Amino acid sequence: MTNRPHKINLTCKQKKQLLEIINRIKDMNRTTDDKTPLSYEDVCYLDVVEFRLADMFDMGQEMTACEHGKYRNRYSDYEYLTPSETTAKHKAGT
Repeated sequence: MTNRPHKINLTCKQKKQLLEIINRIKDMNRTTDDKTPLSYEDVCYLDVVEFRLADMFDMGQEMTACEHGKYRNRYSDYEYLTPSETTAKHKAGT
């Protein structure tokens, strides 16, 4: 991976979601500054953040096959999608 800048095209909805994410993370940081534990709602929101950021920045996890088809291996690390995977994702509208 090179250090050259990348243009990231976000929809208006994604920009609004990204702003919400950064503000929620800021709030969690301020909460823990006061030595107060995170709420269950905060922890659940982190699950949402994971999927939104992965979608916005074209990241994916390893797919594993089983008798029911393919599913995402939730324990695998995220990687950037290849250009062809990114194109296919956007064509599918996901």
